[in-house]
Amino acid sequence: MPIATRPAVWMVSLTLHAALVLAFLALLEGGRRQAREQPLARLIYVEPAPPPAPGLSLSPPALPPTVPAQIERLAVQEPEHSPRPKREHRRDTTPPVTHPRPPTKPAPAAAPESTRTDAAGVGGGRGDTLGGTAEGRPGGTVGGLGDAPLALRDVAAQPELVERVLPEYPPRARTMQIEGQVVLEVVLDRRGHVEDSVRVTRSIPALDAAAITAIRQWRFRPARDREGRPVRVVMEIPVRFVLR
Repeated sequence: MPIATRPAVWMVSLTLHAALVLAFLALLEGGRRQAREQPLARLIYVEPAPPPAPGLSLSPPALPPTVPAQIERLAVQEPEHSPRPKREHRRDTTPPVTHPRPPTKPAPAAAPESTRTDAAGVGGGRGDTLGGTAEGRPGGTVGGLGDAPLALRDVAAQPELVERVLPEYPPRARTMQIEGQVVLEVVLDRRGHVEDSVRVTRSIPALDAAAITAIRQWRFRPARDREGRPVRVVMEIPVRFVLR
């Protein structure tokens, strides 16, 4: 290459380098401007939520299972009752059967009723069985058919007690603390004495004998009929035993 052309080449080379440097600087300045124009990102600190308290569950409470409406209606619906068949009442056309009545018998004559006469005594029983007989025939009519004793209501004048003997308390009954009342049915003769046939209508086994022994010693004014004649009469006498 001739020496005269060398300065021109250097000038062209320097010009190209200068243009490249200027272009690089222009690009660098444009990038800085663009960086300044863009907004800066902010850093925001968010405080985390506090942890749940122990024993508490964050999960929603379990809802009870829903029952379909159709099933509820079926459960409430009452069963239908089928109507009962009506019973047919048939009229009985069978004629009634008649039975012949037996011939009526005349009622037997009633036994004379006895009336109780209270009599004070000392004796009785506690917890023993009542009933039974001591001496004489149990039940029935005392005396003969033609001379049957009358009831107190059938006499004009009732007997009156004249002499009374208190019964002796049996030692065994006294030891066992037995108390109570013995009731005797007696027949008074025309003299006002107690006949031998004595019936016990209320019994206390430990005290019956003592009551009978005492009653047989009692004396009465005899009962009398409407004509004033003494008659036999039947009556009940209670004898009470009490410990003192």
